[in-house]
Amino acid sequence: CSMRIKLDVGGTVFSVARSTLLSGKESFFHSLLVGGFNTAPEEDGCYFIDRDPEMFPLIINYLRGYRHEPFYMLGKKQLNKLRFEAEFFQLQEILDMLPVELLCTFELRAT
Repeated sequence: CSMRIKLDVGGTVFSVARSTLLSGKESFFHSLLVGGFNTAPEEDGCYFIDRDPEMFPLIINYLRGYRHEPFYMLGKKQLNKLRFEAEFFQLQEILDMLPVELLCTFELRAT
């Protein structure tokens, strides 16, 4: 089913094929659309996601099949933002593509 889903991410609306969102198995989007979350679109037809929209195009392009998205061109601050968004959206494949030293930065302080 290639039904279009509208997502309002931090005030920016994105239209994405349902099949694209469901390509990330066990992700936030899978829970949102198939089960796990008790969520329905708002009156305007959008699912509201209270996140920063800056990195969202990279997330969506990855789900669209652009597996070689140029993450290496991002600066450290942007890579950290992408990491936080990939964690929120439960996209382990993106996390696996990011530099290991970036992923360990904050966890070490928690102990």
